[in-house]
Amino acid sequence: MFRKSLLAAAVLLPAILASCGGKKAPGVEAPQGRDFIREARYLHHFLVAVSNEAPAGVSPAEYAKHRDYMESQRQRFRSEYNDKIGPFMRSIRPSGDTKTVVYPFGGSDLAVAIACFPLAEEIVTISLESAGDPRRLPLTNAATLRTALATVRKYLGTYYTEHDNSYDNVWGMENGVLPAQLTFSLGEAAIFGMAPVSLRFFRVESNGTFHYYDDAEIASMEKTKGVKIHGGWFNPKCSHAFLNMEVRFLRPDGRPFVHRHISANLENSFYSNSGLEKYLLGLGKVDVMTKGASYLPWRSDFSAISRYMLGAGDFMCADATGILPWHAERAGSRVSVYGSFLAAYIGTNDSIGKSNSLALRKYFKEKATGQVPVRFGYGDRGGEKHMIVYRPK
Repeated sequence: MFRKSLLAAAVLLPAILASCGGKKAPGVEAPQGRDFIREARYLHHFLVAVSNEAPAGVSPAEYAKHRDYMESQRQRFRSEYNDKIGPFMRSIRPSGDTKTVVYPFGGSDLAVAIACFPLAEEIVTISLESAGDPRRLPLTNAATLRTALATVRKYLGTYYTEHDNSYDNVWGMENGVLPAQLTFSLGEAAIFGMAPVSLRFFRVESNGTFHYYDDAEIASMEKTKGVKIHGGWFNPKCSHAFLNMEVRFLRPDGRPFVHRHISANLENSFYSNSGLEKYLLGLGKVDVMTKGASYLPWRSDFSAISRYMLGAGDFMCADATGILPWHAERAGSRVSVYGSFLAAYIGTNDSIGKSNSLALRKYFKEKATGQVPVRFGYGDRGGEKHMIVYRPK
């Protein structure tokens, strides 16, 4: 199956790139720079384990156990999450195909975005996590390879089971031998049978365009480590060249799909008037989702990204960590809530946070119009499932 998908990718790649390029967002040039597809395919093939062929250094029997476990976990995600959230989303989403989805605060969570927006042609995730340096791949040391396989089983396997990533899960992958965000993205796209056809790294220019790094630029940045972009987060292990990535995929039916991940702090002082803000505004109308956002959109110092989400979104879904319903209504949105909400899960020790949590509990009690079939993002302190949906009036 893997060989067939690679052959199809090789044959269709020029058309794929032309198609993606023809539908690219304003300000995004046709990809140039160094293509790390060799490394991406190794990661997808052997570690994510879509192949029956064992990598050098691991016995076929040992690899078969790894592959069977990973595929069983992918099937678990399909049956326990995708098959439930899909019909629910179709029941509440407006008609029409989704072209672009923007997912602020969305690191290491591509699979849920695809499950919620299966027809999306591109999904942009934005979070503190860096994409990661793929240059250690392929792994030639047998002991290191076994460690990498165990890391994938533990952390990607947990994501498949939980349909979400905790701080500990993200940090566990980040602290291992693999490029963390890239590993999660390739592994999560594999749930849907997607195979990578290109991998490039870029920076966002001040005018909102992308610049893709070539070999010489990557070499010149070797000792320039990514900076810690939030005091409560971990330092990037990779050089500054590997913060942002663009992965182009081939779906099983031959349609292209693009995933861009951008490492950024979305607090106002970083985001307002930045190249990232200009890039997002250049996308025009999009669908938006967010969850697991640590209740940051409740805060005034994240008001700029919240305004973008409400203004650009033809449709937006969030858990309780997203924009508070009454803030959205004052901005001109129509809000629907589903499920139940009792109290915020974390981060509401201040008086404003406690007040918002109580008000949100009352809002759900009065206005909820149905149930959510699976947990979407954070639960609450009672473990209740919920979702907030925002539409323009």
